[in-house]
Amino acid sequence: MTTEAPPADGAVRSLLGRGSVFTIATAVQMSVAVLVTPLVTRLLAPSEFGRVATAMVLLQVLTYLVALGLPTAVTREYFDDKGGLSAARSLMAMSVSVSFVMALAIDLTGPLWARALFSGLPYGGALRIAVWATVPMSLVLASQALLRATERAGRFVVVTAISTGGGQLLGLSVALWIHATAATYFTGLAAGLVVAGVVGVCFTGVDLSRLNDRRLLRAAFHVGIPTVPHAMAVYIVGVGDRVLVQRFEGLGPVARYQVAYLVGALGLTVAGALNNAWAPLIYGAGDQRRWQVLADTTGALYRLAGVVVCGVALGAPIALIAFAPSSYDPRALTPVCAVVALSLVPFVGYLAEAHPIFYLRKVWSLAWATPLAAAVNIGLNALLIPWIGLMGAAYTTVVTYTVQFLLARRVRRRLVAVPWRRGSAIQAWAIAGAGAAAGALLPAGGAWLVVRAVAATAAAVVFVARLRGLLASHQPS
Repeated sequence: MTTEAPPADGAVRSLLGRGSVFTIATAVQMSVAVLVTPLVTRLLAPSEFGRVATAMVLLQVLTYLVALGLPTAVTREYFDDKGGLSAARSLMAMSVSVSFVMALAIDLTGPLWARALFSGLPYGGALRIAVWATVPMSLVLASQALLRATERAGRFVVVTAISTGGGQLLGLSVALWIHATAATYFTGLAAGLVVAGVVGVCFTGVDLSRLNDRRLLRAAFHVGIPTVPHAMAVYIVGVGDRVLVQRFEGLGPVARYQVAYLVGALGLTVAGALNNAWAPLIYGAGDQRRWQVLADTTGALYRLAGVVVCGVALGAPIALIAFAPSSYDPRALTPVCAVVALSLVPFVGYLAEAHPIFYLRKVWSLAWATPLAAAVNIGLNALLIPWIGLMGAAYTTVVTYTVQFLLARRVRRRLVAVPWRRGSAIQAWAIAGAGAAAGALLPAGGAWLVVRAVAATAAAVVFVARLRGLLASHQPS
């Protein structure tokens, strides 16, 4: 089954317009942790919030492992002429059983790997809940993938709202009324994921008729399994620094770094959400214009990325003061936020380079590239965190995303030529670099907060103007 994308001259409008429902819903899903941070940091002690941050890392990294990449295969199989809706629904059922067996194995070996990974943090409580929460989480991702592919935006929003807003509300309620610990908070999060997974299955339906289809099984695991080391490495690049901060600095510093990272990575959150509307647009385009669509949309996102980095870096101390109590020393975290924000530019480039690799089913090529980037992340963090603390983790984030982009570009060049607009990437780096430097170096107190607020507002105005300009200039003729 294939769905034709709009012509290349309307691709940007389609991505930023028609796909905005899915993008906004996913952005909200990924941003809820930021939105509730002011409440969580004031409800839980810093050490307990550090446990929450560590457990969240575990949930994110393990989700694709327990499902063996089947959520990724759902979208690709739906658009395959030999697959279609029934095949995608069968993969939904398959992901449940696979994820349960994998989670059981991880849980049984929990005391061993927890001792190796963490410092003074035994397996149990929030960590154990996080392991089992990967089962409903993988089901939520699979159902969201199918709802996006079938363009059922309303139902997608419902599943997203339950898995995020509902889970966070339950977590906060349980922690507030029973006991303010990481374990009780994470119990509520997991309950929200269970409800969202059930609702997602009800919306998409499950087809058991093709579970014995060998072609489907081969195709699904051919796409899915290579994404496991890739996806886990992607999450290690994005969140693995929390584990090393905990190991070298302790629970208190990892709580502070979590707050700083959540604010600084707002642009990464939006880009990651937008990617969920971006992929179907590229996959559904005609063969003659697919790579031109990719080039046009990538250029548009680069134009927006530089402005976003400026806004986040300059406005960071204002957000930090709101998101964390004085015990976190939030203003001192401003340089960390500004440096992390710069990662948006290479992240956009990486996403763009990855689309041809996934479409052409050459995911095995990333099975070495992305883990290599993750290894760079681990090595640099282990070197820099003991030396310069949280700033070491921030610098490593930018370097790692850049390495990830360069490795993906090397893989993509062997597969297909894409008519990139080189000037847009250079401009994005220049604007973002200047904004990140200003955000990191300018004072974060007194009258400078007003200056920063004005500058961040100006960046927001420029962002809106550029967005409107892109939508207007890419209207279909």
